[in-house]
Amino acid sequence: MTNKDILEQYTAVKTECKVLEKELSELRGKGWGYVTDAVSGCADELPYSVRSVQIAGMAQEPAIKREIEQLEKKLDEQYKRALFWRNKAEEILSGIPNARTRLVLRYRYVDGLDWWSVADKIGGNETNETVKKVAQKYFKENG
Repeated sequence: MTNKDILEQYTAVKTECKVLEKELSELRGKGWGYVTDAVSGCADELPYSVRSVQIAGMAQEPAIKREIEQLEKKLDEQYKRALFWRNKAEEILSGIPNARTRLVLRYRYVDGLDWWSVADKIGGNETNETVKKVAQKYFKENG
């Protein structure tokens, strides 16, 4: 895998995490309903007569709860993948001696900014085209 592939993979995995987080958030709001039940109990003093007590509250449908659990596991696995690719990306970035190049690649691939925003963050006379060329030059020379 090239350095560019690794940085792009991290960006993609991070985006997948956001998609799963959104799905999970939406799912957590579904399938709620008002439920009632009864429980038996007695006083802790005489007379110890057993009585039925009505209870009520909100509960989520079991099928949706299972779906949430599965999605939470999937998201946890995706977080682990993101951490793996983040570490790979950091290895690449830490090996770049030029600070400007490091910043351009960090803003673009780790922070997920578009080229206009990268140029704005770098400041000076940078344009989206100049920062894009910095990245292209790095990848041409280093894969």
